[in-house]
Amino acid sequence: HRRKLLDKVDPGAMPSLADLTHLTRALEDAAMSQKGITRTESASAGVAHGRSVLMTSKGFEGFGESTGYGLNVDAVAGAGDNMVQGADSDSKTHRSDLRSPQAIGLLAAERALERVGSSSFSGGAMPVVFDRLASGSIIGALLSATFGSNVFSDNSFLKDYLGKQICHSNITIVDNPSIPRMSGSRVYDGDAVASQWRHVVLNGVLQTWLTSLKSAAQLGVIPTGHSGGLSNILVPGSVFSRDELISDIREGFLVTGTL
Repeated sequence: HRRKLLDKVDPGAMPSLADLTHLTRALEDAAMSQKGITRTESASAGVAHGRSVLMTSKGFEGFGESTGYGLNVDAVAGAGDNMVQGADSDSKTHRSDLRSPQAIGLLAAERALERVGSSSFSGGAMPVVFDRLASGSIIGALLSATFGSNVFSDNSFLKDYLGKQICHSNITIVDNPSIPRMSGSRVYDGDAVASQWRHVVLNGVLQTWLTSLKSAAQLGVIPTGHSGGLSNILVPGSVFSRDELISDIREGFLVTGTL
């Protein structure tokens, strides 16, 4: 019953190769419609339908099924040493939830064009703001350090920080496996442990390690249902746009991508 509530299977007909080709061309056309865009580096449209069965030596039997749709385009502005790129993508379990290829192509072009004319600058002490394009990698690195396997193998910079403050008190990070139509939603993890909503960070304080059966046994803690990784990560709170965040910064550094 809970698996049905997650609604991870699109009941509509799967798109044909011709449909995917049309979507890909629409992505490219939207990006190329903007003055200053010289070409697209790549564009793609994809669909997947997967089924899985999990059986354990303890007698558990579970069945999973999901669909997935994805669009992606990488736009290029300029040429040679002055070439810059901007990309955008979207992926959903239901085709109707996807943003339009026109919106994705236009945003990819916008991101490329805003990098035109960039140059080096003198260093110094200044505010640093991470655009949402880059902030996910920062959160991902933080959460990787909470995995039980990394803590046990001494590969975590947070191994001594359980129950302690690791970031600003207005930061809360939630792992929620029960959001309908999200690819990360699930009833159980790869060890057949029930997946549950939980705070990873609450008001800046690290609340838990994220463990599988094995890492939980190694650390002497209760398994959290994270064999196979995270589900859906949410960072509630801020309602400020990027432009609002940087509006009062006279000189600062805006990070739009990381290596």
